[in-house]
Amino acid sequence: IDQARKIAGDFAHQRRSGINPAAARKAKIAEETNAKLLVIGNYIEDYIARRSVSNNPMKPVQQQVLRRDVGGHIGHVRLDQLNAKNLDNFRASLRERGPSMLRSGLVYLTTIIKDAVKRGTIPVSAIHDFDIPPPNKRNRRLSEWETVRFLEAVHDLHDVRGTMIEIILRMGKRKEEVAALHWSELDLSKGLWALPANRNKSGRDWLIQLPTQVVKLLEQQQPDPAKRVGLVFTKNGRNRVQISDADKERIDANLHRRRELADGCDTAHPIEHYTIHDLRKIVGSTLAEAPFRVSRDLINIVLLHTPKGELDSIYILSQLTEEAGEALQMWNDHIDELMTRPDTFPGGRNLEPLPASEITRRVTQLRASWPKRAHQVRAEERRKGRENKREENNNANEE
Repeated sequence: IDQARKIAGDFAHQRRSGINPAAARKAKIAEETNAKLLVIGNYIEDYIARRSVSNNPMKPVQQQVLRRDVGGHIGHVRLDQLNAKNLDNFRASLRERGPSMLRSGLVYLTTIIKDAVKRGTIPVSAIHDFDIPPPNKRNRRLSEWETVRFLEAVHDLHDVRGTMIEIILRMGKRKEEVAALHWSELDLSKGLWALPANRNKSGRDWLIQLPTQVVKLLEQQQPDPAKRVGLVFTKNGRNRVQISDADKERIDANLHRRRELADGCDTAHPIEHYTIHDLRKIVGSTLAEAPFRVSRDLINIVLLHTPKGELDSIYILSQLTEEAGEALQMWNDHIDELMTRPDTFPGGRNLEPLPASEITRRVTQLRASWPKRAHQVRAEERRKGRENKREENNNANEE
């Protein structure tokens, strides 16, 4: 009763001061709600939820990047309290992971800011006008010799990751499009892949004709048709296979070994820095050249590129499924010709897995001239520090 009298007295005092207690209470609740929503991490989740019920939902990979590259670095900051120091720290964190991560993070942060401004959640601020680095256009193309050695190295993984990467190369598709492949998208009896719009960068539904070699690889992945449910490339039936830094190191170590076996030494064919995404350039470039001479438009369809012009996107709606399938079949036949030459798989098809120490040595040699990201530099410094510490301890023990 005493508490009630005190609350009533406070309300009466607010009334005499010209304040509506009910309105003030609602305003306080609204401020607390807005304060929570304005935290970038919370706003990201609200943005993803709103997009999910719109005509333009975010793809799973976009959601993952938004949460990782923005929420993971600056998710604790409020949008209306964003300042130069926050942005400098954000840039520094992303820059450590490489130029592409810096650009990706800033692009997605801009998306969130523009959405908040458009909805009237925050006012326009000068801090929102920051520069975004231009995209890093790589022109790296693996040679025919390198492609053969790469496929040998992938084969040496002897697991589902090797099959997945080989199909990425044989299909010329993006890594994410193949890695998240579901059996429900496939009709192996007809050799067709129905790739939905929410699983590819172009945002269009695609009907893709599979080369016979890819159909065979998929059938080998799961020989029992009754068990072809869920993800195609998975180890536990729940999560798709990821290509981690450790997996890439295994591939590169195998690549170094295959190069050494093919050349008789480990330096005859230096291999420049490459990424898994560079595999798409091999497909498009090879099909454009003799003896194939596939048209640019058909190559763009094979690669699932979005039509460039507005008129193209309106009037050129044909997917040329059969024509693109024929081009992919030619490309796969070409791969088979390369991989059945007498000089392929030097040392044999089934080499023993490399031990960890051998992987480290071979990766270090192969990547000696490659550009290093900040986290790789730090890892190298830590490794050298541990080696120096061990040497100091050994010297001390000897003394």
